[in-house]
Amino acid sequence: MGLLKNRIDFAGIISARMCNPNGDPTNGNAPRTDWDGYGIISDVCLKRKIRDRLQEAGYEILMQSQGKETDGLYSTYDRVKAESSLMEAQKQNDPDLFAKLACEKWIDVRSFGQVFAYKSDKKSTAGVSVGVRGPVSIQFARSLDIVLEQYMQITKSLNSETDPKNPHGRDSTTMAIKHYIERGIYVFYGSIYPKSAEKTGFSDEDAEALKDAITHMFVNDASQARPAGSMTMEKVYWWKHNCPSGQYSPAKVFRSLKITPMEEEPYYHVELSPLPRLESEIIEGW
Repeated sequence: MGLLKNRIDFAGIISARMCNPNGDPTNGNAPRTDWDGYGIISDVCLKRKIRDRLQEAGYEILMQSQGKETDGLYSTYDRVKAESSLMEAQKQNDPDLFAKLACEKWIDVRSFGQVFAYKSDKKSTAGVSVGVRGPVSIQFARSLDIVLEQYMQITKSLNSETDPKNPHGRDSTTMAIKHYIERGIYVFYGSIYPKSAEKTGFSDEDAEALKDAITHMFVNDASQARPAGSMTMEKVYWWKHNCPSGQYSPAKVFRSLKITPMEEEPYYHVELSPLPRLESEIIEGW
């Protein structure tokens, strides 16, 4: 497969039940919401899950999750320094070559882009400041309806440290709050632009890998806040245009997909209005 030639638009429907879809660290890790009470999953959170699935599929990833490193390296600069060709490009102060090599190495760089900004070590390398604009654009996900935030007080059965004066007592660290929502349906949209793909080398094969990663976004993603089965990618909608700029604007494509909330299972209803000469695919999520 060669470079991506035609624009792609996509959308995803996510269901969440009895979990915290995306905690806000500035608000006690409560589920993210907007001012109107609708649930939010940040675009950064979505891209993190996509990166994890691509990494599990065997692709080279620059931005690896803490605890999921597969190369024994623990920072992005460590990964850059491990590539002799990148270090040579940095030494030669050749940002175009640096960007090209980074895109060839890491699929997340040639997909989402990356800002490489590192200080000089004053001994062997000069500083670097290289920006790569990726072809893949993803919006944050927003719930179809207002989500009801819930929380519960939880207690650990042991202390983090022993109090010499009261070794059998519980200290204040044994108490915590767990946030969750009962249920919510979230929708996100995205696009892939061939013009940027020309610069990063993003290919049709990369687009297929991205589609598969989105479809399996919540596989192997279980955590205390999101137990297994609590979050599901219900459906992925994938539109392929027949030219680089696309026959229709992304807004018009996204408006062709009307998703409304329902009171009963599956809690959403979809109406898709086909657009002439636009190839569409509906993939059942996992």
